[in-house]
Amino acid sequence: MLIRFLILVHVCTAFPLKCPEPAQWSTRARGFCPDPSKYFCLKNDLINGYSENCTIFDFLQPGRKHVLRGGLDADICSSERYQPWPILFYTNVSTNCIFRKSACNEEGQVVYDDGNRSTDITCRCDYTRGYDFVAKPRNRCFCVPSEEDCSCHLKMCPKSTDKLSPDYECLEEEKNLTVSECKTIISVRTNKTKDDNTKKYILDSENMSNEGSILFICMGLLLNELLDRYYREVYFIYQPLSDIELIEGQTARLKYKLSTNRFPVSFLKDNQFFRETTFIKKSVVGRSKTLEFTYVAPTDAGTYCLKVAEMTSNHIKMIIKPMFTSKIDPLKSLEGNKLELVCSVYADDIVVQWYKENEQVHDCENMLIDTNKNQHRLTIKKAAIMDSGKYYVKAGNVQMEIPVIVKDIFRRPLVDVTIMEGLDTKFEFETEEENVPVQWFYNKKEIIESTERRQISRLQGRVHTLTIYQTRLEDSGKYSIRIKAYDKFVELNVKEMPETIKNMSVYDREAFLKAANSGTTKRYNIRVMIVGKQSAGKTCLLRRLMNEEIDDVISTDGINIERRKCLIDIKTGVWHFYKSGQKPEFLSIDKSEEFADCAFWDFAGQKEFYATHQTFLSANAVYLLVVDISEDFKSKTYENMIEKEFDSIGEYIDFWLDNIHCYCTDDTNTSMECNDDLDLNPPVIIIGTGIDKIPLNGREERKTNFLKHLNSAMSKQEKRRHFRQPHFLSNKIPSENKQEFEELRTDILRKAKALSNWEENLPIRWIVLEKEMYRKQTETTIFLSEAQGETLRCKNKKVILYTEAQRLATKCSFPDVQKDMSELDSFLKYEHEIGNIIFFKEVREYIVLDPEWLVDVFRCFVSHDYNGEALGMPEWAVLDETGKLEDALIEKLLKKVPTLILTKHKQYLLKLMEEFGIIVKPKNEDYRNDIYMPCMIKPRPFQEILRNVDDESKHCKKSAWFSLVFNFLPPSYFNHILVSFVKNQQLCHNKNDSNLSMYRNIGIFQLNDTGSEILVICLSKNLIAMQVRQLQSDDVCYSYVKDELINLVDLIKQRYRINVTYEIRFKCPGGSLSDNAGISYDGAMENSEYRCTYHNEMHLCKDVYRSWLKV
Repeated sequence: MLIRFLILVHVCTAFPLKCPEPAQWSTRARGFCPDPSKYFCLKNDLINGYSENCTIFDFLQPGRKHVLRGGLDADICSSERYQPWPILFYTNVSTNCIFRKSACNEEGQVVYDDGNRSTDITCRCDYTRGYDFVAKPRNRCFCVPSEEDCSCHLKMCPKSTDKLSPDYECLEEEKNLTVSECKTIISVRTNKTKDDNTKKYILDSENMSNEGSILFICMGLLLNELLDRYYREVYFIYQPLSDIELIEGQTARLKYKLSTNRFPVSFLKDNQFFRETTFIKKSVVGRSKTLEFTYVAPTDAGTYCLKVAEMTSNHIKMIIKPMFTSKIDPLKSLEGNKLELVCSVYADDIVVQWYKENEQVHDCENMLIDTNKNQHRLTIKKAAIMDSGKYYVKAGNVQMEIPVIVKDIFRRPLVDVTIMEGLDTKFEFETEEENVPVQWFYNKKEIIESTERRQISRLQGRVHTLTIYQTRLEDSGKYSIRIKAYDKFVELNVKEMPETIKNMSVYDREAFLKAANSGTTKRYNIRVMIVGKQSAGKTCLLRRLMNEEIDDVISTDGINIERRKCLIDIKTGVWHFYKSGQKPEFLSIDKSEEFADCAFWDFAGQKEFYATHQTFLSANAVYLLVVDISEDFKSKTYENMIEKEFDSIGEYIDFWLDNIHCYCTDDTNTSMECNDDLDLNPPVIIIGTGIDKIPLNGREERKTNFLKHLNSAMSKQEKRRHFRQPHFLSNKIPSENKQEFEELRTDILRKAKALSNWEENLPIRWIVLEKEMYRKQTETTIFLSEAQGETLRCKNKKVILYTEAQRLATKCSFPDVQKDMSELDSFLKYEHEIGNIIFFKEVREYIVLDPEWLVDVFRCFVSHDYNGEALGMPEWAVLDETGKLEDALIEKLLKKVPTLILTKHKQYLLKLMEEFGIIVKPKNEDYRNDIYMPCMIKPRPFQEILRNVDDESKHCKKSAWFSLVFNFLPPSYFNHILVSFVKNQQLCHNKNDSNLSMYRNIGIFQLNDTGSEILVICLSKNLIAMQVRQLQSDDVCYSYVKDELINLVDLIKQRYRINVTYEIRFKCPGGSLSDNAGISYDGAMENSEYRCTYHNEMHLCKDVYRSWLKV
């Protein structure tokens, strides 16, 4: 053994002393010093080596270390090492500063900053060679290798000419000259000689010290091994002697020191082995053994000892007193109640803090924190659901968790309601508590008691309801309930029922509301009517607005109406057009709220067919009144016109404006009244075309004169308020970018948004069915066309059977359509009212999907293009003279209709034309199966017709004329009245040729079976007049005939949604109808006689009204 020891000594003395590494420090300290805690090994500048001793220990602040220069002295860390805050340099731990500095030597890395004695070196990626960080560091300019991933990679810029900037951004080379956030890399020449010499000196010094260190370590290890193995006995040098009493949250340490380190040790609690935890740490360093408790808890209480070999230390009893002397169980409360969290601690001077989750709770409006000696309280005055969560009360280093659950006061909460006006609204909720007092409020005003429209009720003690019957728009707003001073708010949003639905029957409104109950969505619809004189450029304007060329445009034939559709993006205002032949895009329900459907209606301009246009006009439309301003403009109006005898553009404007003004009613709806600028809806935009026909230097003057003439012609008339800003343009020679048409599109969209149908709320299944029917219309089908000799043709569907509509409705979730057709009929009537289809419940066999198809039918009967065929058909002459449509003529005309199958569609079309009041079957027994078309009868002078019924006998007695004087009478209006009288009254026979006494704008009827009472009803200048010829002397009152006329006028107003006003006037029996003279109804009632301007004499008022009024 001795020989082995000498060999070791001999080997170790060959090496200079070197201080042990940190991992070997404790081993060397135990072997070298009796008290290892005092061991140190430091650099000794006096011997240019290292020295170790067991006398002192000390520490220095970060960035510095101890060296020996006779005694302890401070020195800075070497350039290759650093020691950061808060790590301190201890002499009994190491001889160097703790950390070695990093090296920026990976691919692409360069040194950003060398750091200092307390900070590590920082690296960056060499952007000059195209390198960038793989992962962006905390500071965009550099990276700390000891804390972050500083890897670099070659970054490829999108453009080969781009270079990386100091900020690692790809920039053009000339832009790289701008100031950057990160400093640039500057290549400098460095003198390495001095650095190399310094490193060499340090290396030599370390080598010198290494020899001595190795010798001492070897000797210490050998000696310690020999002593522990053969000599030392185990015993406790130091151990705790007394029990420990602690307060929960404090820190404790049990220290033991043994005489030897050669036996394993175990810490025991209550004589049982236990493992380390986060707060209990075991430390075994040489002969010292420590059991450290951090933030003791009641579970740590017990008896502890240290066992080594067969020896056990003193049993130390650890007593833990709880910080909190009271326990808080999890709390549950109802929303709106007061909530208290109360705890007590072991002493009065303990600081207590309250937390919710991770945030400290302070006093506020709804929370109060108070303390009474050792008792602490957190009070939530009015608990809310958001107050639920984990609360903590913290005293010293101890915290207690208190789960808090605030339950909603409602089992079933109140929810916002969106509903269609007319439906019943029901707010309902269920409370957790029974019989709790509830107050209802509307816009902060209490609803005290139930009324006819508002019903408050409580069911089974928990369920509370507020029902609003037949909800109105003014019911919208904020509703709230108050329970225990706690308020809960909900919103009622009442959607407006479409104006068209409001004007329909109660039966149809109920069907609409039933469908709306299943869900509604918004539908945006724009209808643009292009009207004006023929050859004014209407069709060309339509093509330009649809972004199409006009090379193939021809004049619109007869009463032809061209319908075109496009989509408009509501947010951006961008128009989307379908190219010729392109199948239209069908949007989903979600997408339909993003786009508006825009339909253009291009009406033919020939004045002979204006009467039929009234069928398709609408109040909810934007009207483009097209005028060729290159033509002469005259300021006179067409007031004296009965047979549409007008030709100047001023008269056309006046005529169309009167027609459109008929759709401005006194309704409260915004589309029917003045807006903020006192403009009337529907809007009329005058489009001045033909600007290219005027010399360039005279165009502005022409525009100015046109507007002056228009202003003069309209004077102070109310209808002028329909006009909006005019547009002047040329269809043939537009501007280069066609900006004028883009401006017109924008103006159309702006005007459409002011109409009531802009944002209609419709049942979802109605919109789905509408799209399906439009899809059906655009599908092509093969059918037999009798106009083409029963040959197969492929066309879009214009007409479908009602049964096909039932099938589509079933597909679109209409309930039980086969048994109950009420909702389907209401939907079809709505689509008819807005002009999408043609449908009459009375003629429901077919549905016209495209109104253009019906226009084709109308054109066959009234178009002037067929006059050349009259030479070979006597039926034309019969139609011209009497208005009678022979069956042969009907079949010949209908064969000209595209996509019409005569055998299938003939009877349906005749019924349809009868519904529109175009044809009629007289009531006369012998003529009941004949078909007449009054509007096609050749006009005849009024006096000539009356001479056929005048009877000069002394027994013939004429009543006074009863007349309705209109402010404006649309061309088709009287035709509807005449047709209605023909259906309900017996027509007289012409005494010359025995034909029925039915003429253009005149009808002569027999009021009784004997023929002694003859009614004459006729049209004159904005006037409808009636007179009865009696062949008896008795005074008879014909108020029933007068009532029938007034009811008819009101019925037509309602059916076509137009507003015409009239005044009742009376004229003497021999008076002229060429003017509006006579006496008014009020004048006749207030006066006994009046002056007749026709006879220039006085008449008794009673004589002119007694035949018409029951007095």
